[in-house]
Amino acid sequence: MHTIAMGPAWLLSLWLLTCLLPSRCVSTPSKSHTLYVLSLAPYPHSTLSNDTLNPSWDGEASLTPGVRLAVAEINNRTDVLSDFRLELIEADCGCDLTFKAVNSYIDAVFYSGKQVVGIVGLACSDSAMVLADLTTKKALNILQVSIATSPSLNQYPYSPRPISSSFEYVTTYLSLIKLNKWKNIVILYDISRSLFKATYVEFKRQLKTDPSLSDVQIAYESVITDTFIPVEAIVESNARVVFAFLGPVAVKMMCVAAQKKMLYDSYQFIFHDRSLYEFNNDVTVLHNSVTYTCPAMLMMSAVHGNIFMQYHLNRTEQDQSSTAQNVLLISNKTYDTFFNQYYDLYTRLLQEPGHFLHVVSDLAYGPVDYDAVWSLALALNRSVPILNQRGTPLQYYWPGFNNTDAIDTILDQFYDPPLSFAGASGQILFRNSTGDSATVIYIYQILNNSMTLISSATSGVLDTVDHRQVYIPDQFATESTTIPLAGGLAVFILNGIALFLTLMFHIVNVVYQNHEYIKPSSPALNHLAFSGCYLFIISCLLFTVPRTFEQGLLVQGVLCNTFVWSLVLGLAMVFGTVTAKIWRIYRIFVYFNNPGQLLSNYLLILLVIALAIVDTVILLTWTLIDPPPGLPDEASPFCTG
Repeated sequence: MHTIAMGPAWLLSLWLLTCLLPSRCVSTPSKSHTLYVLSLAPYPHSTLSNDTLNPSWDGEASLTPGVRLAVAEINNRTDVLSDFRLELIEADCGCDLTFKAVNSYIDAVFYSGKQVVGIVGLACSDSAMVLADLTTKKALNILQVSIATSPSLNQYPYSPRPISSSFEYVTTYLSLIKLNKWKNIVILYDISRSLFKATYVEFKRQLKTDPSLSDVQIAYESVITDTFIPVEAIVESNARVVFAFLGPVAVKMMCVAAQKKMLYDSYQFIFHDRSLYEFNNDVTVLHNSVTYTCPAMLMMSAVHGNIFMQYHLNRTEQDQSSTAQNVLLISNKTYDTFFNQYYDLYTRLLQEPGHFLHVVSDLAYGPVDYDAVWSLALALNRSVPILNQRGTPLQYYWPGFNNTDAIDTILDQFYDPPLSFAGASGQILFRNSTGDSATVIYIYQILNNSMTLISSATSGVLDTVDHRQVYIPDQFATESTTIPLAGGLAVFILNGIALFLTLMFHIVNVVYQNHEYIKPSSPALNHLAFSGCYLFIISCLLFTVPRTFEQGLLVQGVLCNTFVWSLVLGLAMVFGTVTAKIWRIYRIFVYFNNPGQLLSNYLLILLVIALAIVDTVILLTWTLIDPPPGLPDEASPFCTG
């Protein structure tokens, strides 16, 4: 057996050969200490108390790729945490099931035996709030770089965020009120979720303290739940601008509002989040002992014209220009490179059992969580020389064991000087100690079944360059679109009398058609005139019914279109017959010496029928190509104004 002596020259040749292979020459910096970051995301397989699957957002699939990518990049940098390597502990935050976040925190910090230096993720405000409150306790404190947006998180010192709180939404709401000069508003809020409750409280506070809004009246305000949707009270308030700080219950509210004919542009709803408009299933609501069912297509009609806010959560949304896409991020990558890598990791996670694609807009939060990890790493990196100088190096920092001085030192690095870098979600700037970072908000309106960007706001100030004023002011919808029951009954009685008299005259026309006084009036033409009268009376009834009694929106659409057809054809037959008779009288006076030039009944009937056919073709074309409002794919029922 022969052996090969592996001398230095041979080893050098082997190394050079290895370096010829792709990616083989990229070395990972040697880092002597390991720090752990707890990444909390809402898992799709979280179970409720009855062991059913939680159908909430699959945050694990959309947030985890950004976190993993950031950790890999930081570990490959020699200028960031040069002696420290980051590792992830991935766990469930539970979202509404807040106890899961607490359990994950306790397991990672106290039972894992690992040096956890911070928490990232926590996109759900309820879980973030519970954990932020817990981690402010002296023996439990730890930095929580959350991407939740509840304003209430600002009261907790150890919760810096790379995304602004919804205070930014509040200032934008107030700017909209000033721009459109709204004077009467309705406020609806959901107390079951801390994000919406805190935003509502701040909105009311600023509304009352802003001198320029002293003339704005809150006509009605109420909490909303799955079983309490006070749309009738909104109608009675006579206010047509509704600010809704709501979670998923907003979908049910819009279903009931559609059934009550509270649609754009009679009402303007302003909501908090665009994910509420991605309907995949029918919506069923039990309201006042009546069950309403709104198909997805009908729901899109119901939310037409609604306005909602959305953070700038990635550079693609912020600026479509090639310059913005080629800006180098903190990782020295362009945004396009980052997103391609992120999306590749995301699609791999979706292929694993238990994951699902909920809504595409959820992907926007992946870049924010990526920036959260980088924010924590940069703050830790700043703190290393300071802690070394004090004789308490970072490798000896264990949160949860009264290390208040160390955690305060790390926290200061977010704000003094302000931590700023080019992140995947935009330029990150921790501008104050309340945890808010600078951000830009997009304002969307649902128009023609699509989300249309109509404006943006920076720190609550509307960017007037792109702004298009499409919101409705108060005066657009001050008139009532309903008829009181007594008024509706009066209309029915009058129509009944008209129908009875028309029927009586028609019977006389048939029975006595050869009478010397009736025969000259052309009884054959009179049949067409009476038929038109019947259609006209029916159109009056069809116009009154939707304004007096409640029907489903689909029924309203049918009634509205039948009203249009019966009105047009009825008028065509009545006035067509009258016009034909006038033409005959004209011919009698002009050609009285030439009876052969007079018009026969047969010819006049054909002319009236031809006119009705022309109207029918026009109505049919209109209905097929551009249907009268009131059908499910339209927003404002014709019958309701």
